Amino acid sequence: MYLLNQDSIPATIAQHFPPTEDSYFYNPMMRWGNGFPLLFHPLFAGDIAVSPPLDHGAEGGLYTLAKNGIIALRALYDFIEAHQSALLDDPAAFLAAREKLFRYLEERAGLRFFRLAPWGESIDETPPGDGYLSEAAALKGSIEENNAVIHKAIAANDPSLLDECPFLEGVAFRQHLNAAVYDYGWALIRSSLHPFRLEVFTEEGLKGMKDALGEIVVPATYDTIGDFPITEGLATVSKRDKWGYINRRGIEVVPCIYDRADDFEYGYGAVVMDGKFGVVDENGQTIVPLVYDDGHLPGHDLFAVKKGHEWALIGASGEVLLPFQPAISIVAVRDMEGHSYFQLAKENGEKLFFTHRMKLLPVGALDEITAAGEYYIVTRGKANALLDATGETLLPFAQQQFRWIHALLAFAVTIDKKTGLYAPDKGWLTDVVYDSIEPLYTPENDERYAMVRNGMKAGLFAVGEQFYRVLPVAYYRFSYLKKGFFGYCTSEASWGIVRANGTIVTDTIFEYLDGKMGNVPNAVAIGLKDNEMVTVAEDGTATPMSPHDIVAELDGATRNMSLLKVLRAAKKAIAQQPGQ
Repeated sequence: MYLLNQDSIPATIAQHFPPTEDSYFYNPMMRWGNGFPLLFHPLFAGDIAVSPPLDHGAEGGLYTLAKNGIIALRALYDFIEAHQSALLDDPAAFLAAREKLFRYLEERAGLRFFRLAPWGESIDETPPGDGYLSEAAALKGSIEENNAVIHKAIAANDPSLLDECPFLEGVAFRQHLNAAVYDYGWALIRSSLHPFRLEVFTEEGLKGMKDALGEIVVPATYDTIGDFPITEGLATVSKRDKWGYINRRGIEVVPCIYDRADDFEYGYGAVVMDGKFGVVDENGQTIVPLVYDDGHLPGHDLFAVKKGHEWALIGASGEVLLPFQPAISIVAVRDMEGHSYFQLAKENGEKLFFTHRMKLLPVGALDEITAAGEYYIVTRGKANALLDATGETLLPFAQQQFRWIHALLAFAVTIDKKTGLYAPDKGWLTDVVYDSIEPLYTPENDERYAMVRNGMKAGLFAVGEQFYRVLPVAYYRFSYLKKGFFGYCTSEASWGIVRANGTIVTDTIFEYLDGKMGNVPNAVAIGLKDNEMVTVAEDGTATPMSPHDIVAELDGATRNMSLLKVLRAAKKAIAQQPGQ
């Protein structure tokens, strides 16, 4: 259950509320796993509008005006306080929670609407029929029933009537109200807070940490508190010139006993005690014993360590990956995807290069090395060669350029301005005859497709366990619609549908096609055909969309002039419906 305070509402329910300027600010208020707690039902005491899920659940649900809800919630809390002897187990805790709750609502819930999404923050896909819409409508009815009982109890000044709330299913309101899990409503707000966002504060010269609402999580007991590296769970702290680490919940998991503690990398921290280097993990366990003269962390589960005048690489289990040998340094050189090779520099200026599998790369002193996925491009003058992780040559030196395409698990190889596709585990997939080769994006991990071009014409190939041509080089471009289906076009406004096996489903009869990455319910895509918005089934059947569906799909989501014309017509049709 996901509660937000926001300024925007879907166009499908705009008629329920007075006009407002478009704004997309929002503030998460509650993330709760077990229904919508009764204590917050008054936030929806005003008129409630229901919208189906839109944009994978990023919009839709129950909407109401926030100011009316805050007034109703305050009335309930005033009523509880007035009858505390009958309703409260811990009046002091209630008053503390109340003060924090309404301070939060005053300071952070100033946007126009409350939105309640019963399906949570997002959904993978919209189910058949109106499953989610029915769920939201049922929740609306439940909230209205409970609010009616709360209103009756307040009007009668009788707290015993609160036991009649259907939500309670026979449980006394007092028992529900005092449940520790709710903390009198404050725990519901705390559920929306990022548990790891802490801010440093200073008190009497010492440092501590507070959460986003200003509550102290770490008392001010440290001389210094370092920043949390973006991808790491621990930060350095010091007390009286000794260093350790705290986690993002403010717990000191590595005690302040070290002479030096470096920022965490790859889930580990380099520490020094009595001049000896070692490594600890996020649980405070020693991974590399403090017996080395120096060291650093060149990669995941990988440690460079020095003894005397020799360096080695060892793993997280202590295994020696690259044996000790005389050197002045050893460093990792990484590509954009994190793949690396290792450079070991000797005192005489000689450099040795090793693959990520610790195999020696047979390269000369003037050669350049580029890591590319699991492979290595070696440049010698104007020539390039391709080597694998064992140091073996896959493609020998020649005047050729390599570009690793991770989405295809293959290299685009360009020779004399023409390009072909080469997969190290399969060999050449195409001849070197194309002007360009690019991946066609799909969300499917097990499906890969390449779009090849010559001039203004494009073709489509499947690049997976089997390599085959889907369509020849005769089209303008392609787009992914859903698993097993693509759009193809002969011009910008002439689209058809083809199956991944190359079977043509429709000719280019659509002015527009959008598969929404496979998220059009019970269809391949939505499209524009003869100036009419349609959904297109797997057999190519086109079904006209309703005006409400058109508005839900297009409002604020397109600048296409043809689609805007259809959108205006849909809005006009809705406005002319009875009761609008």
